[in-house]
This record gives sequence, C-alpha cells and structure tokens, in this order.
Amino acid sequence: MPSKLSVQAKYPFITSYDFENLANSYFNSLMFLENPTAAEEAWKRNPKRIYVHRRVGFSGKSLESHLDIENGLSNPAALAQKWFNLMLPDLKAAPHAYHQIVNEYNNQNRLVAFGEFEIECMKLANAIGVKLLHGNFADGNPSDMSKFATYLFVLQYSAKTGNAFGLHEYNGKSLYNAPTLEYNLFRHRILDKLYGLSAIQGLMLIISEMGIANIEGTGTNGWKTCQNKDQYLASLKQYSDDIEKDSYLKAAFIYLLSHQVDSGDGRTTELTQNFDVTEVLPGLLTFAKDRNSGVQLPLPTLTPAPVPTPTGKFKITTSGLRLRSGPGLSYSTLLTLTPESVFTVDTPNPPLGIADNWVQVSAQTSKGWCWSAYIQNA
Repeated sequence: MPSKLSVQAKYPFITSYDFENLANSYFNSLMFLENPTAAEEAWKRNPKRIYVHRRVGFSGKSLESHLDIENGLSNPAALAQKWFNLMLPDLKAAPHAYHQIVNEYNNQNRLVAFGEFEIECMKLANAIGVKLLHGNFADGNPSDMSKFATYLFVLQYSAKTGNAFGLHEYNGKSLYNAPTLEYNLFRHRILDKLYGLSAIQGLMLIISEMGIANIEGTGTNGWKTCQNKDQYLASLKQYSDDIEKDSYLKAAFIYLLSHQVDSGDGRTTELTQNFDVTEVLPGLLTFAKDRNSGVQLPLPTLTPAPVPTPTGKFKITTSGLRLRSGPGLSYSTLLTLTPESVFTVDTPNPPLGIADNWVQVSAQTSKGWCWSAYIQNA
C-alpha cells in the first residue's frame, strides 16, 4: 500500500533539487508552506495526490496575529471574511490544495466560536471551488478531551462538504520510547474511541504536523536532539505502518523540510535545524518508492524539469526589478535593477525562474532581496 507519510516542506527555503524530487516522488501527499505556486506546480505533475498549503504569515507577522482571533471570534462571520480577504491570492494560486485555515488555536473554552469561524471560512472558500483544512490543534490540545465534544459539529460539516480536519501529533525523546504514547502520537485514536471519528462518513483526517518535540518537559525539541538519522528514519517507517490501520487518516506530514528559517513564524534557526529532515529525505523517498512497488499508481509521466546550473552570471527578464531590504513586498526598495544591471545572487543553489521565491542579491553597494521569478542565468 502507498505510504500516507510525507513531508511538510518550507518552500521557498528548500532547493530546486528538493522540489523536483518531491514533485516527481512516490509520496501520496505533499504539504507546502508559504508558496501556493509550488503546490499548484506539483499538482500539475501528479493531480492524484493530496496537496496541502499553509500560509505562515505576511511580512514577518503571523497569520494569526493579523487576524487577532481572540477578539475577532465575537463575530465569526466577519472574522472569516477578514481571513478570506487575506488568503484569497493563495486560494486562487493553488485551487487544488487544501488550505490550512489557521495553526494551533488552543483555547479549548472557545471551540464553539472558533468552529463557527472555521465553517464560515469553508463556506467562502468552497464557493470558489477551494477546500480547507480546519482544526490543526497543537499536540495535547485540547488538554481536556471532554471539550472536544463541543467541536464535533465542525467535523460533521467538513465531512459533508469535502473539507479536511487537521491535528498535530508529536512525542518526546523518540517517537515510540516515550511516556503516554497514545495520548501524544496517536491521540486521534483516543478521539475515535471517545467520539467515533471513524464513523463520521466522509471524514478526512490529516496529521498536519508530526515528529519529536518537547513533550511533557522531555527537552527533546527536534529529532536531532535525541536520535541519529537512521534511528529517526526507522521510527518514521514504523509510524507509517501503524497509521495504515486508520482508514479515515489520509495523510501525515513530518515537520519540517527546510534549509533555512523564515522569521515570519517566530521560530529560531537552531530550532528549525533540529527538526530539519533534509538528511532523512533520501531514505523517505526510497521508502515511499518501495511501498509503492507493484501498486498501480497515477504517477507523473513527464520528464522532470531541468534544474538550472548556476553560471555565476545572471540577468533579469523584466524591464525593472526592485531590490528590497527584506524578503517581502512590504520591505523598502533599495534600488531598481534593469536588464543592463550587473549583480550577483548570494543565495546558494538559487531557485531561479520559480514564482514566489526570494533570493539574496548584491548590486552596486547594496545587498537585498529580489523576486527570483524574474532572474535567470545569463
């Protein structure tokens, strides 16, 4: 059987090589952060997979901060319209992905109002043909499992309308050799026992984050703090086999595939590095291929797009490209490059020619960031 396990990729902070490997892989699902264009491009390679997109933030500020959820929940419909207005460019750019509504809202005493907000978001997105991923509660939330009963109406609505429900599931020290395994790594099974998740017709559960974290004060925040890559890969394979038992669970995404960190989500470079599964990716790709051996899959038949080889010389493909002080449209313009400009690209293995990527550029006496869609090798 194809593995349900895949990766959560922090694109554009993965390399072009990684993107090609993911887009043309045997993974049955893919999740991209911060780049709906990448999700849609991968969908074109293989439209039979499950795709998820998550917007972490805008211009260094988290999506949740932009929304001011706690105050906004007094009027769920108005808050949903605010969310829709913010997210509309993403929804249009990746209409074939499930878009995560928000991440880790964990006030268990306001789940009714939060659920009403999410349903209003689903109505708005579904009206333009886009599906959403709701929930996405942090591991251990709600801490009082009885509170989840007040949220069941959202699962029933999303199941009827073709949307999906997300959960985060981690464990500490290792995936398996840690206390309260079921409560942490397999808490969806506790919810199933309590509330009959598997009996909700059409329910689609996605584990939108999973891995090793600082659960119950273990201090192991990221797999690199407690395991080597072979140990982690072995436990991930075991997890993949285990979740095959849960038919309503359709995909699970390992946190996190990234070579860099985006300050927009407030995570430190060190923390991201401890979670980064770049070293584990080759083994995961091989595992996914082996699991699909002998299985008829709707895999892409087209030849992988060539990855540009850096030449050290670059050109722009537009009449004017702004060099900004940071990786976003809200940052100030330092200068404007023209087709005659001489400049260097400082980002290693730059993903040139792909929309929604920011690369570091040096031009004249300035260093800044440019949108890579308009930069090519000379």
